Amino acid sequence: GGVCGTLPAVGASGTVNCTWAGATAAAASRVLTVVVGVPASATTGTVFNVTGVAFALNLDPAPANNTVSTTTTVQTSADLAITLTDAPDPVIAGNNLTYGVTVTNNGPSDAQAAGFSLPLPAATTFVSVTATGASCTNPAVGSGGTVSCTWAGATTPTQARSATVVARELPSTAAGSISATATTATTTTDPTGANNTATATTAVQVSADLAMSLTVVPTQGPTGTLVNVTATVTNNGPSDAQAVQAAVTLPQPVNIVSTAGGAGGTCVTTGSGTNNIVTCTWAGATAPTATRVASIQAVIALNASGVITAVASSPTADPVGPNNTVTATIAGVPVVQGIPTLDRI
Repeated sequence: GGVCGTLPAVGASGTVNCTWAGATAAAASRVLTVVVGVPASATTGTVFNVTGVAFALNLDPAPANNTVSTTTTVQTSADLAITLTDAPDPVIAGNNLTYGVTVTNNGPSDAQAAGFSLPLPAATTFVSVTATGASCTNPAVGSGGTVSCTWAGATTPTQARSATVVARELPSTAAGSISATATTATTTTDPTGANNTATATTAVQVSADLAMSLTVVPTQGPTGTLVNVTATVTNNGPSDAQAVQAAVTLPQPVNIVSTAGGAGGTCVTTGSGTNNIVTCTWAGATAPTATRVASIQAVIALNASGVITAVASSPTADPVGPNNTVTATIAGVPVVQGIPTLDRI
């Protein structure tokens, strides 16, 4: 039966006045329930004091008990949740991998000094971090380690903080997968720890673009001419190329004098009737931008001519096939004999 007068607007402070018309009998009671919201920005330890005053038109013989106060101490609680995304997935070894970090405050209180940490996977190195309004610490570019960012002050309920972390997948990473786990934290009490971590697992693929180049000096000459053949394999990346090979086919009759595969290379010569094939192999990895060089010395025999073919290969996937093979033409030049001079006696 109570009627309350002008009330404060929702979300504002003020005074609540309510009146029960008519008589309130002896020993009877009137009950007023007021619901207030504690600001999300209130800090732990804040004390709210509320005072209630009872009054009536009748004479009150004991006014001292007409006023009562109560105090409420504030505690804060902010449920932070984190998500972690990765792109591209799969990533090619040697290329960049971008992590997207989102920290959301599910409330009910403001989260103070919200932040996250992201240890980079062992097979990656740091490239960059972008987190608007945050203070971040990170490894040196090209190094491994942990990226950490903190947003000073309050992150309000429903507010999301975001960051972008770019890492480079090492060219030497084997095909498979890597995982990264990001963790969020705040100086405000967080009642739900289960959503404070997020993991992204990324598939890793390998790809190495091998390119072959071939030089032949000289490209022609008479029988007995010494020819230098140089086949150079370049790894254009982005991944390491494993067990690189250079196979050089020389036409007959070109007689091979010597072969060399440079540092770490081994060369084998085989014949196939009309051709000789020199195959040089470099065990292990050939890093991006690195080159492997096969050197062959041969002698032109019997005015030989034909096409020299050099082919680069590797068990590592090669996305560009046409630049794996090059050719060069070699030609024998007949020796012109002079006409003997007739001696007259």
